[in-house]
Amino acid sequence: MNIFAYLHPGFTGKAVKIQISSTKGPLNLIGFPSLQTLQFKQKASTLFAKLGQGRPQAILQCSTSENLKHLESALVLALLLEKYHLNSSMTPDIMVFGTLNLDGSLEREQTLYDAPQTARINRCGLLIAPHSLLIENQKHVNLVQCTDIEEAFRQLQKYLLLSEGVTLPEFSTRQTNAPVKDPFAAILGLEKAKKALSLCAAGNLNILLYGPPGAGKTLLLHTLGSLLPPLTEEEQHTAAKINGKLSQKRPIIEIFPSMGEKDVLHGNPPLISLANQGMLLVDELANQKIKTLQAISFFLDRGECKTYPTSFILAGAMNGCPCGKFGMEEEICRCSEQQIERYWNKIGPALLDRFDICIPIIPEDLLVCKVDSENPHILDTIDQIRKLSSKRNEEHYLKLLPLFNQCNTVKRVSIRRALSSCKTARLIADFKGKTIVGKEDMIEALSYKTYGVDRHYR
Repeated sequence: MNIFAYLHPGFTGKAVKIQISSTKGPLNLIGFPSLQTLQFKQKASTLFAKLGQGRPQAILQCSTSENLKHLESALVLALLLEKYHLNSSMTPDIMVFGTLNLDGSLEREQTLYDAPQTARINRCGLLIAPHSLLIENQKHVNLVQCTDIEEAFRQLQKYLLLSEGVTLPEFSTRQTNAPVKDPFAAILGLEKAKKALSLCAAGNLNILLYGPPGAGKTLLLHTLGSLLPPLTEEEQHTAAKINGKLSQKRPIIEIFPSMGEKDVLHGNPPLISLANQGMLLVDELANQKIKTLQAISFFLDRGECKTYPTSFILAGAMNGCPCGKFGMEEEICRCSEQQIERYWNKIGPALLDRFDICIPIIPEDLLVCKVDSENPHILDTIDQIRKLSSKRNEEHYLKLLPLFNQCNTVKRVSIRRALSSCKTARLIADFKGKTIVGKEDMIEALSYKTYGVDRHYR
């Protein structure tokens, strides 16, 4: 059995293995500054005396020489195990998290950070930690919260007794084979919008939906969240380091018009980084504050904010014009060309260019709209295409630029927009099961990049 200390110096937590060997001489700590070693010896001697355990005798060594304060609880438990010759127990490894005070108590923590996940990755069967305000259940890791080192040692002895000879199962994020409902089952019509959402989920594409109120824009954007597959092991580890909790569900953070730039960037971690590996939903995009949109555009492109990652799908929705009637058949939009142009200019060309898909949502007659049968395999298909897409780099899409130039009819197209269309075309071909992107795939990809200011559907 091995004993690990959980070290959380900042954004990244890690497991530190404690090595211990017996000796008849006094306690010795290898690899640490003399002053820290002396202070730990005094603290360990005081705690042993308080517990009636005599003097600690062992040689200790860690894989790091930093943050001895955060290693002390694991070191003291390792000394107690050595005193009772329990280090050779045939039980799963253990991990210890917490700061040890001079009186033997463990400091209370606000969160366990990613300690349970780190314990699981290192195949530890027991996590000893102080009491925390935020607890996340973790399968295959027995979490024990203690107030002091004496209680921790009792719980450790109990664990050794009950877990002798136990072997931990192989960990997997694979879900059960229960039937999965089609997320689009409750949405009638809007077939192009549904396919656009599938493309976004499969390729991590940013999407903007625009159209009159009541067309279904918000419903579609919230459906996008259910199309995203669960977080992988690595992504869960990253998410836990940001928000201090473990979850397989991808985060969805919503930005409201009343929020300003400071609200989006406030906190440690900032609000915008909480959407990492998930979705940032911005409804009423044209009514957001300009500085808020500029901040979203900047950090989306930069990929980090205050050293925290900001890799997410940006999903936005807005009306097509100031009056909101742009695209309605039964009512007439009386907004002038200049008014519509000023309305779209609120978003800014930089942010608009970052939307890989920008399509109108036109209200449909539900009595005559097309009703497709449910596709229970849509989530599996998206997951498979996501894995294919993650293996491709920019060079792969650059090879599609000649085909893009052949099909494109818009002048002055940025390289970002061209590569975005190439990526969309590649995803379209993936959904069709094709290995080569055809002209019809590129033309379809270009149809997913239209703006309301173009008045293309009036």
